[in-house]
Amino acid sequence: RFDRLKTLAKYILAQLQVISDLVKERQMNCILALQEEYSFDLCICGSSDPRLPTSIRAAFFDILTDLWLDRHPHMQVVVPQLMRFLGKDEEVHHLPVFNLTNPDLPDAWHQEHIDSMPPEVHAFYRLGNPHKMEAVVRIVRHFLGVGPQVEQQVHSDTDYNAFLLAFLRIVQKLLRYG
Repeated sequence: RFDRLKTLAKYILAQLQVISDLVKERQMNCILALQEEYSFDLCICGSSDPRLPTSIRAAFFDILTDLWLDRHPHMQVVVPQLMRFLGKDEEVHHLPVFNLTNPDLPDAWHQEHIDSMPPEVHAFYRLGNPHKMEAVVRIVRHFLGVGPQVEQQVHSDTDYNAFLLAFLRIVQKLLRYG
């Protein structure tokens, strides 16, 4: 019985890894097909639940990164090489303002497809809605704020190393996308 459960766990892990590989590097056809099955909430819960094995949590972190973070409308923030600071006597009378040129939903969705999407997908594409990133930042804070558990990890555990690598990919995306 134990061997069958172990085989089933390996199968589930392999399925999660395949999903992550399918949506890598902004494969929009796969992303649009899988975003309903692997919702943002499911990926957040799967990656942050300490009751799950670290290898499963790592796979959910990879899906979260590739399916929900590394996709449109997120783009890398480019910081200028040279920045100048205003002196105390200098005043700014006008600051540039960012406006969207096209307020429509991305990916050239037709109206029938838009109507079929669940509300969380519509909320995901609202650029002014920071709840999605806030949830990811809370997971990062929770993991880093555990204290001695993080400081005293045994780094010879391959499952934990896979989890830590997936976690660091999330941190990298958060830094890259601002």
